[in-house]
Amino acid sequence: LQHYRVPTSLLDWTRNPLIGLFFALTESQAVEYSEDAAVWLLDPDTWNKKALSRVGGKAHPLGINDPELNAYVGLDRSMVLSGENPITIRGHTNSSRIAAQQGAFVLLGNSSRTLETMNEAAVRLKATKDTLDKIIIPKEEASTMLKHLLSMGITDDFVYPDLEGVVSHIRRKAGYSR
Repeated sequence: LQHYRVPTSLLDWTRNPLIGLFFALTESQAVEYSEDAAVWLLDPDTWNKKALSRVGGKAHPLGINDPELNAYVGLDRSMVLSGENPITIRGHTNSSRIAAQQGAFVLLGNSSRTLETMNEAAVRLKATKDTLDKIIIPKEEASTMLKHLLSMGITDDFVYPDLEGVVSHIRRKAGYSR
């Protein structure tokens, strides 16, 4: 939904650390890195066990038919969502992007903030670094790391398997800004 500019309480994740690194090095930066980048690591099973502990603590990312989702789902902005803790859910592979990106999601519940919400929830849930952790990519190393990723085939057209991804890949190879 975010790709089509629809506000959503979903936070995209990937099960592939190289794709996560690609996002960190390309989404928030142009060519020059003025800030450090970051990759967040999340253990979805342990996270949900802690986040859903009051309802039995399912130790896996939820699917669309899991009843625990009822406290989180609402299409209308006026709906009050009662899900307090962010939870992990599985991404459907009926989208070429989700399949290529090995997508997974965090459903934020009744908060509209993203990673700040995860940090706050991690403290509240007493989650350890094994559950949620942040790796900083120094801005001085980011450009080199991106070159290595691109040489390994983690490219725009790999991550975005559509015409937009192909065009981004061509623009990057030709030295144009995205």
